[in-house]
Amino acid sequence: MTNIGLTKGFRLYKEIVRSFCAIGATCIDFCNFRQDMLAYIAGADAQMVVEDMFKKNEMNPDFYFDFDLDDGGQLCKLFWADGTSRRNFACFGDVMSFDATYRTNKYKLVFVPFTGVDHHKRCITFGAELLAKEDIESYEWLLNSLKNVVGATPRYAITDQDPALRVALPNIMPTTRHIFFWDETLSIEEFEIRWLKVMEDYNLVEDRWFAQLYEARASWIPAYFHDIFMGGLFKTTSQLEAENSYFGNFTNHHYNLVEFFMQYNSVINEQRYKQTKLNAECEGSFPETKTPLYMERHAATLYTINMFYEFQIEI
Repeated sequence: MTNIGLTKGFRLYKEIVRSFCAIGATCIDFCNFRQDMLAYIAGADAQMVVEDMFKKNEMNPDFYFDFDLDDGGQLCKLFWADGTSRRNFACFGDVMSFDATYRTNKYKLVFVPFTGVDHHKRCITFGAELLAKEDIESYEWLLNSLKNVVGATPRYAITDQDPALRVALPNIMPTTRHIFFWDETLSIEEFEIRWLKVMEDYNLVEDRWFAQLYEARASWIPAYFHDIFMGGLFKTTSQLEAENSYFGNFTNHHYNLVEFFMQYNSVINEQRYKQTKLNAECEGSFPETKTPLYMERHAATLYTINMFYEFQIEI
């Protein structure tokens, strides 16, 4: 599944085999094959996905998954994470983002990837889930699944302002700092002054929604948590949001679950290929230093290339 359509797929295959005569099928045959495949999958895709995950777990115990059914016997929750995802969390799980991504399959299940940033400043995936509902119970089940498989909790979790998440996260991960971002340059005093002015200028002082937003200011105004080490967390937010939207480019709301997982695996494989390539580049090269300082030369042996050049600017 490359998400390029049947006609483009037919023409691409022609380029691979060098001529239309060598394809052995017509574009209509391609279309009929897809229709036959969808007919075979229809009504059984959830069962096929779960059975495939059982097989993956049998072949590799590091692959973990869990699922739940609703009262009608329909799949309503599905969480999965393989060994690579678990190792990524062990290395880079201090900061985690998760964001519900819509329109990923025809059952309107919400796709929730857990995303972090690696030592190349690129996004990586710690695990993922499909949810039928975005309520407190579902999010608690999700967070418990992640905590069980990685055996730890992140220091910081970046989310949107979903009211269910604001309840579920502290219940399951009480030591995790829950953050949703705004402006990192304001001081507390500047924020208070500007907020009050906006509320008065636009007659919003009694507005209930803005009152709730103000009560949660310690979670989204960085001035309120300047006392804790953030490790470049502010710079990662746009990366995390971009990665979540990147998944959306490979999925659509017409997919059944089998098609969705084929696309998901394609994205994950690309993500890991790029990380492996960057690792190899770091091992096979030495960045150019610009000072005679031993500290700079030593840093060049420790950091990845991307991180070293950021450090070099400071030097």
